[in-house]
Amino acid sequence: MMYLKRSIIAVVLLFVSCKPKEQEYKTMLIDGGIDDEQIEILHGAVKEVLIGNSVKADNFNHIYFDQKGNMIRANAKYVSYQDTVYRKVIYRSEYDKTGKRISLRADYSVYPDSCGCNGGLKWIFDSKGHIIKSISDQIRFDHTIDYQYDTTGRIKYKDVWGKEVSSDRYYYKYDANNHLIQLDSYEMDWNNKKPASSLSTTSFKYLAFDSHNNWIKMADGADTITRKITYYPNP
Repeated sequence: MMYLKRSIIAVVLLFVSCKPKEQEYKTMLIDGGIDDEQIEILHGAVKEVLIGNSVKADNFNHIYFDQKGNMIRANAKYVSYQDTVYRKVIYRSEYDKTGKRISLRADYSVYPDSCGCNGGLKWIFDSKGHIIKSISDQIRFDHTIDYQYDTTGRIKYKDVWGKEVSSDRYYYKYDANNHLIQLDSYEMDWNNKKPASSLSTTSFKYLAFDSHNNWIKMADGADTITRKITYYPNP
């Protein structure tokens, strides 16, 4: 997986305990492009997620949040098709009349655009705050991702559709701490709505965690991903 080529979007959800002064903030992290798009729940009121040490690094991805936990911008630099690519992203949310978030949009500015990445992505939320659909808008490939959840609110599987990508299903497996540990992709028999043949299996191993119990080092197949997460103090 090319982690640094992915978009990352975050939304903070507030969970209040039975004690008035105790509040636990959780951040929804949407990380991905098409078939590798992932959704992760982070603990704490996230301020920044940093992959790469500085703008002088060959590859980096820096994601910034406001004090309400809303994604405000992201900057990345990476190598694609032998080009050094610079990417900037602006994020905007849409709400209904009651103030509930119903969609989230990311607009990309990429130079040089050898991958066809200029354009936008849009994510649709259900009434429970789950992302149920991801839709491209003139970015890379015309595609849609549909998500299904289990009874605990974790993603059970996703279906990926598109003109230039195969229509496949991806099943999720988790450990006891709800970390994604395996992703299995299948070519589908859509007439019978069941897997026809296995395509690939990707395993994830978590090597280090920070004080908020969010992973900061992970092995993703042959790649090792290191990130630094900084936080706002809880109000």
